[in-house]
Amino acid sequence: MLVPAALLVGWLIYQGYQNERRTLERHWSGAARATALLVDATIAERQALLGGLATSSRLQPGALAEFAAQAASAVPSNDEWIVLIDGTGRQLINTAAPAGAPLPTIRFRDEFREAATHGRNYISNLTLGPATQRHIVFTALPILRHGQLQYTLNFAMTPPVFDRALNLGGVAKGWTAAIVDREQTLVARNRRPEQYVGVKATEPLRATLAAQADGILETVTLDGIKSITAFTRSTKSGWTVVVAAPAGELFASAERLLLVAVVVSLLLGALAVAVALWVGRGVVAAVRTLVADTEAIGRGEVLGPGETGMKETDFVFRALAEKY
Repeated sequence: MLVPAALLVGWLIYQGYQNERRTLERHWSGAARATALLVDATIAERQALLGGLATSSRLQPGALAEFAAQAASAVPSNDEWIVLIDGTGRQLINTAAPAGAPLPTIRFRDEFREAATHGRNYISNLTLGPATQRHIVFTALPILRHGQLQYTLNFAMTPPVFDRALNLGGVAKGWTAAIVDREQTLVARNRRPEQYVGVKATEPLRATLAAQADGILETVTLDGIKSITAFTRSTKSGWTVVVAAPAGELFASAERLLLVAVVVSLLLGALAVAVALWVGRGVVAAVRTLVADTEAIGRGEVLGPGETGMKETDFVFRALAEKY
């Protein structure tokens, strides 16, 4: 009786644990997807601003000073700025720099140049701004004239620009949310960004991100917290949003279920022992009565009507009484 009951309780506890884990995993995955959409929206807003500026009549030689003022007025915050670069990589305007300040020449990365020369928008990985020497990412809009690259209009953003997205995507207090670029470097992070932005993701996470675009895995964060981590990759930027919840949230649930299982098992065990003792006393009493009656027959005594208290031993008693 006890073993089947314990197995049943164990199975129910396991199913409960699995159901709760699936529920939590859906929550974590949903937070990662929602955060990724907010990150994409942040980039899309800046691309829309670039698209508007690209139609300006001031975007031409001889009117660039006026265009610089127009571009500066379009920048939403101090953590971002607009840069105009010509086809050779020479910076013509940088709204983060004082007017007239010398500006460095940009060395186009291969993927940046390829996108620009083919007229495609580009979203960078994390890099150091050559003029500001700050960690930045940027989105670039190429401007072609007669099929040739004349300018790239660039919107540079520092990691704090993404703080709002990281905190509004359903990420609970105590969770870690981060953006990982296509080179698996942390672009932004909601916890201790000053320490971890610019650092590579952990090796197990990097291996998983290289193999799949979204999923859930158990890992340890850069700051040593054992976590259940959900991740999803943006098709817009190629960046991956990672949401890590402390594994203790899941294990605490399992511990509660285990405690219930132990209590139920102990109660079942106590009940089984009590039943066994009660039944055992009845069996012992019935057998003793039957033995006494058998000894009486051996002494030549005649058995009278009676019962031993157990159906099986009563049957034997009646058979002895009828015969003797």
